[in-house]
Amino acid sequence: MAETLDAARRSALGKSNVKKLRDDGLVPGVVYGKGKDAIPVQMPLDVLHQHLSEGGRVVDLAVDGEPFKALIKEVQHDIFTDDITHIDFQVVSMTEKISLPVAVVLTGELSFPPDQGALEQLLTEVTVECLPKDAPEQIQISISELEPGGSIHVSDVEVPAGVKMVTPGDDLIASVVKPTVEEEAPATEEEAAAEPEVIGETKKEEQEEGGSG
Repeated sequence: MAETLDAARRSALGKSNVKKLRDDGLVPGVVYGKGKDAIPVQMPLDVLHQHLSEGGRVVDLAVDGEPFKALIKEVQHDIFTDDITHIDFQVVSMTEKISLPVAVVLTGELSFPPDQGALEQLLTEVTVECLPKDAPEQIQISISELEPGGSIHVSDVEVPAGVKMVTPGDDLIASVVKPTVEEEAPATEEEAAAEPEVIGETKKEEQEEGGSG
C-alpha cells in the first residue's frame, strides 16, 4: 500500500500564483467533503506522480499533518506535456458508499477490415456506487467480439464485486457503424431534357434543312 501523501495548505490563489507553483514543480489541488470547507492544497509533482503510479483511488492524505482518507476525484493533465496540472480529493468514510465516475477503456481490436464498419465510442465514463475500498480505477471492455452493426450497452458491462452500476443500462457505450455508400440517383426527366446537344448532330440538321429549301 502506498505511503501517506503529504500536502500543504495553499494560501497563494489565482492564475498567476498557480502558474508560479507549477513552474516550481508543485501541483495545486483541493480537498473537500464530509462537511468540511474546501481546502486548497499543494504538493510536489514528482511525489504525486510516484504515488499515483502505485495505483488505487483511495489514498491516505495528510494536509499539514492532519490525516484524511480521500478519494482521488479528478486529475487534470496538460494537453501537451501530460503533466498533472490540478488534482481534486474527496474526503470519504471507508464504511459509507459513494458514487463516482469511472473511465471506460475499450480494449482489443475489431476482427474485420475498416471497410465493413468503424468503431464509435459514445461513453468514456460511467457512474458507479461502492465503498471507497472497492472503487475501480477504470472499467475495461473488450471489443474483439463485436461484429459490423454490433453495439455495447451499459447493461452488457460486468462490474467488479461490491460495485453497483448507476448509469442506466440502456445507455450506449460503443457501436460499430457500417460505412454508408452513396448511390447515384437516376436522372429526372427535366435533367435529361436539359442535356446539351451534340454539336455535330446540330450542324448536320442545319445542313439538311438548308438543302431542302
